[in-house]
Amino acid sequence: MATLYQKYITGDDANWAFYQTLLWQSQTFTPVIRHNITSVKLKLLRLTGAATPGTLTVSIRKTTAGKPTGDDLCVGTTDGDTITDTSPGEWREITFTTSPTLIENRVYAIIIKSSADDTGNAIAWRADNSSPSYAGGSRVHTQDLGVTWTIFTTTDLMFEEYGNVATIYPSDANTRVTGLVHRWSPGNYTLEVFLGDTHTDWSVSRPEIIEQPVATLTPKPKPQPITPPSTGIGDYPARDFDQQFAEEAGRLPDPDAPSGYIPQIGPPGSIARPIKPAIPTPTQRANIITQLGGKPKIPIFPISSAAQAKIDAARRLLEQQRARQAGRLPDPD
Repeated sequence: MATLYQKYITGDDANWAFYQTLLWQSQTFTPVIRHNITSVKLKLLRLTGAATPGTLTVSIRKTTAGKPTGDDLCVGTTDGDTITDTSPGEWREITFTTSPTLIENRVYAIIIKSSADDTGNAIAWRADNSSPSYAGGSRVHTQDLGVTWTIFTTTDLMFEEYGNVATIYPSDANTRVTGLVHRWSPGNYTLEVFLGDTHTDWSVSRPEIIEQPVATLTPKPKPQPITPPSTGIGDYPARDFDQQFAEEAGRLPDPDAPSGYIPQIGPPGSIARPIKPAIPTPTQRANIITQLGGKPKIPIFPISSAAQAKIDAARRLLEQQRARQAGRLPDPD
């Protein structure tokens, strides 16, 4: 079903006649929405004595400076002999054989003429002469078959203009998108797409808005910084050497021993020695420090095999001295 786009239908108080060679009447109008024009309705009156006005021809043309110009964009006809001769006339719809696209904010002209070539068979187009208020155009006429036109800003003719939403198929000349305009109001969303020097509209009633959940990322815990020893044993908390040695010998539990450290206790009178896992790598040592929750009691840094041998010899000598003091070994002195 066609949509009514432009109209002026109030205040008709005058007649403006038209006939073939002497006079054509026209009303200009301005669409505000792009559409394909399909028909117009004009309020017409067959003047008294006009028995055979003949075929009435209605066309649409472009305008320049408010005056019709160029060829007809579309044409339609109706039988003028059947128009009422009773004032104030009747609304007659004229359907066009083609449906050209009318561009918004451009001025077009509705032109009407009859096949009768005498004033005795004239048809009148009803008009508002006293208080015309249509802002999109005005009455225009020609008396030389459209060669020259005269604008009458003090008169508006009665008309309704119908059409359908324009469908634009991009051609090679206007396939490039030059602009997008988004318009939203409660319950309606319109997307306006510009293609070259033309554009078209799509409208969606009450669009469905789907909310997508945003993934929540759990931040990884920051690793605790590990500061390597700078000078040696003196950097660590003081600890009684005898207590430390007893823990390493297995005679006292080591509260800071990592998982896997299993002391072995020998029979009475023997020297207990712990069974230790393989020497940890630097990475393993760092993990042990983290498990202990702080700095180790013995500094962890690489030592040479010669230094390790001296440390082992000192420990054996200390164990012998302690064993002699305890009476487990004879005193050579």
